[in-house]
Amino acid sequence: MKSPHEKGRVEKTIGYVKSNFLSGRTFLSLTDLNLQACSWRDQVANCRIHGATRTRPIDLFEQQEKSLLIPLPQIDFDTRLIRGVKSTSQSLAQFETNRYSVPFAYASRMLTLKADDQSVFLYDKEKLITQHQRSYQKYQVIEDPRHYKGLLSSRPHGAYFKERDALLALGDIAHHYVQLLTKTELRLPPQIKKIIQLVDLYGKTEVLAAMEHALNHHALGHDYLRNIIQANRRKRAASPPIGSPCSKINPDLIRSTWVEERNPSLYDAHFDIKESDHENR
Repeated sequence: MKSPHEKGRVEKTIGYVKSNFLSGRTFLSLTDLNLQACSWRDQVANCRIHGATRTRPIDLFEQQEKSLLIPLPQIDFDTRLIRGVKSTSQSLAQFETNRYSVPFAYASRMLTLKADDQSVFLYDKEKLITQHQRSYQKYQVIEDPRHYKGLLSSRPHGAYFKERDALLALGDIAHHYVQLLTKTELRLPPQIKKIIQLVDLYGKTEVLAAMEHALNHHALGHDYLRNIIQANRRKRAASPPIGSPCSKINPDLIRSTWVEERNPSLYDAHFDIKESDHENR
């Protein structure tokens, strides 16, 4: 136990790490930070001549400290965050603000969730039933399409809940839009299905822009959204969509694969370049 007047020597080490390692560096992730820290430890910190001991820390470790260490346990201690969760009737388990799919046989069940900085694991007692890459975005639905095989045939309303969750996963604008849509006289299941078809056809960026415009004018329904999207595309003289709701591409697989979307207006400038501009190049 250190006396108060001796703590300065201990605290000074923290200042050394901050000024010599952390200062001026950038990190892409926690993993990147750990890799850089290990490299700095082995190539800089442990190889310098220590001010108090007048020897290299790595030499002091090899000569005096290493032989005093006891072996590590054969099984690493489980440092993952552990929580009990109950999966929904739509086979989703919530962690933070996101929801992760489980095989539909485990719907409406108490499960154990374990999470580290990279992955989310779901267990039924001691049995691992699925694993997902951890998402740090908000209000996302992370799904494995294989979890729903046989679900739609056994539960007639399963398709509606899946489509609703996919729509809500688009963010706050979609949440607000669906909330107002439920207060209209429109039948919700076909509306949700057709809006999801618009997402598959035009992408979430154009659909969210149309939703925001529609909310400002209280124009609810997939017909309004489609008209707004088409009007916006005519203004940009955009080409027709390359997909269709009847495409052979699996929409569930597309929605479960996250790809950064770009605003289509970014590409419009390329069509405004005059021919003379090309000739001058």
